[in-house]
Amino acid sequence: KLYGVGSNDADYTVTGYSDVDGKLKQTWRCPYYKVWTNMLKRCYCPKYQVTMPTYKAATVDPEWFSFTAFKSWMEEQVWEGLELDKDILSAGGKVYSKETCCFVPRRINSILLINPETRGPYPLGVSLTASGKYQAVCKDVSARAKGLGTFPTEMQAHSAWQMFKSKVIQEVAGAYTKESHGREDVYVNLMTVASKLVDESKQGKETVSMWS
Repeated sequence: KLYGVGSNDADYTVTGYSDVDGKLKQTWRCPYYKVWTNMLKRCYCPKYQVTMPTYKAATVDPEWFSFTAFKSWMEEQVWEGLELDKDILSAGGKVYSKETCCFVPRRINSILLINPETRGPYPLGVSLTASGKYQAVCKDVSARAKGLGTFPTEMQAHSAWQMFKSKVIQEVAGAYTKESHGREDVYVNLMTVASKLVDESKQGKETVSMWS
């Protein structure tokens, strides 16, 4: 069992090896198998979860413990050049399944990523400067960190982050709909997240999750 749960029930060899300079090296790996094993790794590999603790609560639908079952689903998806996502369709759900998963561009996964274990004592996007003021920083649509100014309180800085983050998500979502693999349900859920950030900013409420 791969990671204690997965069954490779394929009727073909999922990896290929060749002689390279006198040494046998892996030169091919089934792309379906690669996505499947990475999914199981996130949910059931303790070593991986040490560096990525956000996956400690994640699980895989038992149907997908079978490689061929997962492969059959993936073959029906547009997936090349995209990443498997379990959060967008399920609004932050923790289960990889047919109902909750889709393939999206890396940049969409990136703009929704939050790692509360490493962000420090301040709200998202906020840090304390040497002068005692609070600085707001957020990545723009090009994934470059953009300074949003300094503020007298951490919540004012956080509000600036919320508003800018909402704008970034809207821009990325809009561009995504024009791509051949764009999905309406993904777009709608991204815009819901963008609206949530604006609402929380207006209410003076801290954003601790993109989804709830």
